[in-house]
Amino acid sequence: MSDSNTKWVLSNYKSGTQFPALGFAKHSRCEDWSSCVSSFRVALNDIAQLKLHKKDDHRDCILWARNARRKPEKTLNTILVKQYFYLKAREKFMVNKSFLKQTMKNKTIENEIALLESQAPESQVPEFNTLSSPVVEEHNAEFEAMFKKLDNSLKWFLSTGKCVDDELFVFGIQCSADHPSRSLIIDPYDENYAQYNIFTPEELEEIKLYQKKPMPLPTKEFKAFLNSYNHDSSQKIRTALGANHQFHADYDKDINADKDWVNYVVHSLVREYEFGNMDRQHTEAWYQSHIWSMIESCFDKVKGIEAVTGESASLGSKRRMNQNRTPTAINNMSRLAYGHKCDLVFRQYDHGHNLPLEFGGSEAKPKIEEDYGTNFMKEGLIKLPRMLKDMMDALLKEIGYDNRSTAIRTVGILHSGLSCTMVELDRPTTYVSRVSRSKKIEISNKIEKFGSTVLPAILSSWVCCEIVKDVLNVVVNTPHADNNDDFSWLDTCLERPLLPSMPATSSSSETSRKKQKSRV
Repeated sequence: MSDSNTKWVLSNYKSGTQFPALGFAKHSRCEDWSSCVSSFRVALNDIAQLKLHKKDDHRDCILWARNARRKPEKTLNTILVKQYFYLKAREKFMVNKSFLKQTMKNKTIENEIALLESQAPESQVPEFNTLSSPVVEEHNAEFEAMFKKLDNSLKWFLSTGKCVDDELFVFGIQCSADHPSRSLIIDPYDENYAQYNIFTPEELEEIKLYQKKPMPLPTKEFKAFLNSYNHDSSQKIRTALGANHQFHADYDKDINADKDWVNYVVHSLVREYEFGNMDRQHTEAWYQSHIWSMIESCFDKVKGIEAVTGESASLGSKRRMNQNRTPTAINNMSRLAYGHKCDLVFRQYDHGHNLPLEFGGSEAKPKIEEDYGTNFMKEGLIKLPRMLKDMMDALLKEIGYDNRSTAIRTVGILHSGLSCTMVELDRPTTYVSRVSRSKKIEISNKIEKFGSTVLPAILSSWVCCEIVKDVLNVVVNTPHADNNDDFSWLDTCLERPLLPSMPATSSSSETSRKKQKSRV
């Protein structure tokens, strides 16, 4: 096969043009991208070892191969090749519209032991090598078991007939890393879905808009008050602060809390501009305490909720990580795991009487990044959505998955220096969690753009707080409250409810799998 691939590359390479990567992928007849890269590497090495001659027709190809063999995956990493191998793998899983007939060993441990015992004496039974099986099979076992429990009648079907749940499974089971699809989280803004042609642009738009929850809107009075600071100099802004101050004897925090908070934030930020702090680079802690403290202070008005700072561990993630923890039996009790740490968590007061619920959080980095930045992708596309799902799972369990479930959502904010993006996660259907993202806001370091950049950031913080407040009201207001006529719920209130099968957040991680691979 390597000779055939080598001849194909030599005959199809043309200097000055892009290498036909898709053509090589089809010619190699490889089943997946990684094996195709390996075959391509062998072909390039064979070509690179050929001797150069001045009049050799393959001179340019040999020189190119000597350079390309260092990173052969770079040449094959095209959108068409990605789509080709994704569709090729999809065909393997797609048997009679069932995505669960994989070529995996399904024998139980008991059957394997019985077979060995029947063939050899006990002393000759070979020891099991737990590291001999492919890592990807072990990695997918939990994901497959979760997917098998889902009810087909409750899955999400688009107008095109495509099933979102099934497509996420087919894509997730091919992922080498712990992609959110393995937790049945769909992020329409994740470029993977377009690059691998999993969903068309029209289907992604339908996913974005399906039963989309409205964003809380401020009153005309509050918008007018916020717009009163739409100025381009500290002098004008301070003049507006003087006119809008809330230092009155009849101040009512229940009525004027929002206006007082806006004044507090505006005054704090104006001082940062005046002292030149916006023209310098700072640490992550500085941005959290000097700029994005506006989020923390906005939650002062919400009774029962606080914005916990300082790399607090998410209790939702902690619950999920320890849900299979058991007392010592055959094996010793596993160590207690802690949840994902985040820079800010919107959490109920932890007074020690009840386990507090969480409604969202934020992740921060000191430097602004584009959407293709490594930190942005890790924090914004992987870590934050999974953490928000853990929080949502706890909220849904708290309300018993009743008819209030459609109103539940969690919210997060991504910070990179002076930029912020609000992220929401809801569950428009029974199983699939959906990520929604607002417009990215970048606060200018020039006070001339105070109105056009700072005010949207203040409004975004206010909207985030209002979402949490709305969800809190949904959770705490039980259906049986203030209903003296319906007492039937008392008949079953002491029974442990049978909760429906729900998609669990994937518990695997890139780090642990890398360690496993290194030991194979």
